[in-house]
Amino acid sequence: MRDKGGQSGYGYVVVDDGGGRSLVEINVQTDMADVAAHLHAVGATTLPDGRLVGVTQEAAEKGGDGVVARTVDTLTPDGFRVVITTLNSDGYRAPPRAPNPP
Repeated sequence: MRDKGGQSGYGYVVVDDGGGRSLVEINVQTDMADVAAHLHAVGATTLPDGRLVGVTQEAAEKGGDGVVARTVDTLTPDGFRVVITTLNSDGYRAPPRAPNPP
Protein backbone atom coordinates (compact mmCIF):
# COMPACT_ATOMS: atom_id res chain seq x y z
CA MET A 1 0.00 0.00 0.00
CA ARG A 2 1.38 3.37 -1.04
CA ASP A 3 -1.38 5.75 0.10
CA LYS A 4 -4.81 5.65 1.75
CA GLY A 5 -7.67 7.90 2.79
CA GLY A 6 -11.40 8.30 2.94
CA GLN A 7 -14.44 9.49 4.79
CA SER A 8 -17.77 8.04 5.90
CA GLY A 9 -18.85 5.40 3.37
CA TYR A 10 -15.82 5.92 1.10
CA GLY A 11 -12.21 4.85 1.24
CA TYR A 12 -9.30 4.42 -1.12
CA VAL A 13 -5.87 2.88 -1.24
CA VAL A 14 -3.09 3.13 -3.79
CA VAL A 15 -1.45 -0.26 -4.22
CA ASP A 16 1.53 -1.50 -6.19
CA ASP A 17 1.15 -5.01 -7.59
CA GLY A 18 4.68 -5.05 -8.95
CA GLY A 19 3.50 -3.64 -12.28
CA GLY A 20 2.92 -0.11 -11.02
CA ARG A 21 0.64 1.86 -8.76
CA SER A 22 -3.16 1.56 -8.98
CA LEU A 23 -5.97 3.41 -7.25
CA VAL A 24 -8.60 1.23 -5.56
CA GLU A 25 -11.78 2.95 -4.33
CA ILE A 26 -14.40 1.43 -2.03
CA ASN A 27 -17.90 2.88 -1.53
CA VAL A 28 -20.39 1.45 0.98
CA GLN A 29 -24.00 2.70 0.91
CA THR A 30 -27.32 1.80 2.49
CA ASP A 31 -30.87 2.24 1.17
CA MET A 32 -29.76 1.90 -2.46
CA ALA A 33 -32.38 -0.57 -3.77
CA ASP A 34 -33.21 1.95 -6.50
CA VAL A 35 -29.96 1.13 -8.36
CA ALA A 36 -31.10 -2.43 -9.12
CA ALA A 37 -32.31 -1.36 -12.57
CA HIS A 38 -28.86 0.06 -13.36
CA LEU A 39 -27.21 -3.20 -12.33
CA HIS A 40 -29.60 -5.21 -14.49
CA ALA A 41 -28.84 -2.86 -17.41
CA VAL A 42 -25.10 -3.62 -17.16
CA GLY A 43 -25.75 -7.37 -17.14
CA ALA A 44 -25.51 -8.06 -13.42
CA THR A 45 -25.70 -11.62 -12.20
CA THR A 46 -28.14 -12.57 -9.45
CA LEU A 47 -26.57 -14.83 -6.82
CA PRO A 48 -28.58 -17.48 -4.91
CA ASP A 49 -28.94 -15.10 -1.93
CA GLY A 50 -30.54 -12.46 -4.19
CA ARG A 51 -27.45 -10.26 -4.30
CA LEU A 52 -26.80 -8.55 -7.65
CA VAL A 53 -23.20 -8.39 -8.88
CA GLY A 54 -22.27 -6.28 -11.88
CA VAL A 55 -18.82 -5.86 -13.41
CA THR A 56 -17.94 -3.11 -15.88
CA GLN A 57 -14.76 -1.84 -17.49
CA GLU A 58 -14.62 1.43 -19.38
CA ALA A 59 -12.71 4.65 -19.83
CA ALA A 60 -12.56 6.33 -16.44
CA GLU A 61 -15.29 8.95 -16.14
CA LYS A 62 -12.95 11.57 -14.70
CA GLY A 63 -9.79 10.12 -16.19
CA GLY A 64 -7.10 11.31 -18.49
CA ASP A 65 -6.12 9.67 -21.78
CA GLY A 66 -5.91 5.90 -21.44
CA VAL A 67 -7.15 5.69 -17.85
CA VAL A 68 -9.45 2.66 -17.49
CA ALA A 69 -11.77 1.87 -14.58
CA ARG A 70 -12.93 -1.64 -13.67
CA THR A 71 -15.88 -1.62 -11.26
CA VAL A 72 -17.56 -4.38 -9.28
CA ASP A 73 -20.94 -3.23 -7.97
CA THR A 74 -22.90 -5.38 -5.51
CA LEU A 75 -26.39 -4.83 -4.12
CA THR A 76 -28.25 -6.94 -1.56
CA PRO A 77 -32.05 -7.32 -1.68
CA ASP A 78 -32.34 -4.94 1.31
CA GLY A 79 -30.42 -2.17 -0.50
CA PHE A 80 -26.90 -2.55 0.95
CA ARG A 81 -24.44 -1.61 -1.79
CA VAL A 82 -20.67 -2.04 -2.06
CA VAL A 83 -18.84 -0.64 -5.08
CA ILE A 84 -15.14 -1.30 -5.69
CA THR A 85 -13.34 0.45 -8.54
CA THR A 86 -9.75 -0.08 -9.66
CA LEU A 87 -7.84 2.09 -12.11
CA ASN A 88 -4.86 1.34 -14.32
CA SER A 89 -3.16 4.38 -12.77
CA ASP A 90 -2.67 5.82 -9.31
CA GLY A 91 -5.17 8.62 -9.93
CA TYR A 92 -7.82 9.76 -12.38
CA ARG A 93 -5.57 12.28 -14.06
CA ALA A 94 -2.33 10.30 -13.75
CA PRO A 95 -0.87 8.45 -16.73
CA PRO A 96 -1.84 4.79 -17.04
CA ARG A 97 0.75 2.25 -15.92
CA ALA A 98 -0.77 -0.64 -17.93
CA PRO A 99 -3.56 -1.12 -20.51
CA ASN A 100 -6.00 -2.49 -17.89
CA PRO A 101 -6.54 -2.23 -14.13
CA PRO A 102 -5.29 -5.08 -11.94
